[in-house]
Amino acid sequence: MFFLIFASICFEIKYSSSIQLKNQYTFTRLSTTVNNAAQAHLIPKIFASGPPFEDGWNWIPEPSNSDSSMARTSIKCGSNISLFSSVSQYFLSIRKQEGELEIFPSTSNDDSRSYWTVICEKGENWENNLEIQLKNVKYECYLSTFLSDLYEETENQFYAKCSPLSPNAVWVVNDGVFILDSKVENTHDEEL
Repeated sequence: MFFLIFASICFEIKYSSSIQLKNQYTFTRLSTTVNNAAQAHLIPKIFASGPPFEDGWNWIPEPSNSDSSMARTSIKCGSNISLFSSVSQYFLSIRKQEGELEIFPSTSNDDSRSYWTVICEKGENWENNLEIQLKNVKYECYLSTFLSDLYEETENQFYAKCSPLSPNAVWVVNDGVFILDSKVENTHDEEL
């Protein structure tokens, strides 16, 4: 198995890859962190942010049915996935809070609140640099971020939301750790 770090050419996104989701409208990336690094027991928040780099930008797509045999297989357009943060150890999920939909970190992905349908601009498989939308299976809203929704206590963090389809719901994978096929030919002679 081969890994390619921070590629700028097209690769199929596979389950268990570590990816960074960049919003095409706001140029921010989906992120997660703990509110206060000194208090590790706090539940992290999920938001979108711009540079500088944050460890919370890395997400791992997993199959919604928790089928481990699908690890390292290509994600087909139209598939239901869950997004897991290896930094915070939480899944991207939605809940209804006081009648409003709210993005929140969940410790499990065992229901449709944590499942997202990958809607591709074109093609059969999800690829990096390909525009997609992520539609929540339960609430049928789209993962979005808006520059007008700035967290009050920060300068560079914006609320992640689940909203009707708009330009703010278009994402791409620009960076990450991509799992490549192991079908690479050996072109070196075995003789020394």
